[in-house]
Amino acid sequence: MVGNEREAYWALSIVIGLLFVALFIYIGYDVVTKGASLESERTTAVLGRTGVMEFNPYAILDFLPISPGAFTELHLRFGESLEKKPRIFSVNYFLKDENGNFLTGKRDKYVWLKWMELRVHGDVDAIETPTGYIPIYTDLEKLFDKWLGKEFKEDLYEKLFTIRIAKLLEKTERILKIYSSILDTPQKLFTILQEQKKRLKEAEWRYGTTVNPFKLDKK
Repeated sequence: MVGNEREAYWALSIVIGLLFVALFIYIGYDVVTKGASLESERTTAVLGRTGVMEFNPYAILDFLPISPGAFTELHLRFGESLEKKPRIFSVNYFLKDENGNFLTGKRDKYVWLKWMELRVHGDVDAIETPTGYIPIYTDLEKLFDKWLGKEFKEDLYEKLFTIRIAKLLEKTERILKIYSSILDTPQKLFTILQEQKKRLKEAEWRYGTTVNPFKLDKK
């Protein structure tokens, strides 16, 4: 596998990889940026302390055949070649409360998938945030009732979808610093991250260091 064939292969691999990677929708270049900025919590499968967040672009750092910068460049170019860009949904199944308990259960994933299906077909709206789009509370409330027969409370929605501006700004700075040390990182990635940082700063000025999703405008 050489030349364009190799590039096409790695481009396809990251598109597939991003699918499993909360419920934000990223469109265009932001899709690649999301994958390039991933951090993973160390588990018992990895030597060292557990619970430590580590830079893990595309959730496959240990398996990257080339540098994260070059890998990102391939997928930015792949994205540019698409006439119709797919919607990518980013789901964090492992959010915990202040006591270390998971906020959602295994069966709740069914609702996230049903919401994705509705969103793809244009049957539900979404709320714009500095880093993507999130579901509207009433849509999730109906889906939980219809498909799981359970109540989806407003306080759980707030915990799941509150935008933690300060934390996101810290992460953006970390990612910028890391990629600044990777010589073949494309300039486009820095531009996208700086644009995201600007949106986060604007949101911080307007709402504060955390943003309740109920305060955001529906788009």
